[in-house]
Order: sequence, then C-alpha cells, then structure tokens
Amino acid sequence: MRAILAGLLIFTVGGCASSKIAEGAREEDKVSTLKVSCSKPYELTQDCSVLSGAKRKIWIQGHKIKIAGSADGKVVLVMDPHPFLNAAITGATFWLADAQSAENNESFYQVRSRLQAKGVEIIKVVPINSFGSIDGYFLELDKDGYSILKEARDK
Repeated sequence: MRAILAGLLIFTVGGCASSKIAEGAREEDKVSTLKVSCSKPYELTQDCSVLSGAKRKIWIQGHKIKIAGSADGKVVLVMDPHPFLNAAITGATFWLADAQSAENNESFYQVRSRLQAKGVEIIKVVPINSFGSIDGYFLELDKDGYSILKEARDK
C-alpha cells in the first residue's frame, strides 16, 4: 500500500494548492498519505494490499470504486480505482491538480449514498492527502458497512 501511495505522492508534487475535500469531511482530520498503511491509522484486514491499498473493486451507479475494510467492517477505505492514471495526469500537467481529488470525492459520495440507503451512519470521514491532493478517505461507521459495500456490482 505504501508503494501506491508513495507513487501518488511523487506524481502529485505539481498540485501545490489544496484540493477541495468532500462534503462531510473536515480539514483538521486529514492524514498524510505517507502515514497510511494497512495497519495504520486503522487496521484494515479485508481487501487491503501493502502495494496497492484498497483492492476490492466495486461498482455503484456505474462508478468504479476500490475499497478495503476492517475486520468488523466498521472502517472502510475508499479510493479512486485509477490512482496511478489520475496521479500521472495531475503530475504531468500541473494545471489538472484536482483530477485525482475529484475522482476520490466522487467515490466517497457514491459510497456514502449506498451506506445511507442501507441505514449505515458515517460517524467520521478522514481524508487522506498528499501535496494538496486527496488520495482517498477512511470512513468510520456505526455498524458493519463493508459487508454491504463489497457486494455492490451495479455497473
């Protein structure tokens, strides 16, 4: 997971300005991409790779998303399904610094909508960022939402 997140960090150096975080997340809760792994800041035992981060691919309303989860399903990592592509676009063009953040925000909104529809409350949203770019979100839930999400296949 560190390899993918380090790659995102390298490619997003061009995004100096801070990208807009998703509605419901707080700036002060952000965690650095460099401090994220499958074991911190949360223990993710379901579908998490040290090389690629979240590895379960789901589809909600036709939107492809990658997720990982804690053993009890109460913590979910939500990521853009194309982090290298969007990071390359961001880093290579500099003026598209929000491309990666926009994909991660859309992934978050789709997941939030699905969880709310199934009666799962999001207690806290923790943005993962590097050099002003949003690389994903950790969601703390009131009950197991990962089991619901991992079955999402509405392409």
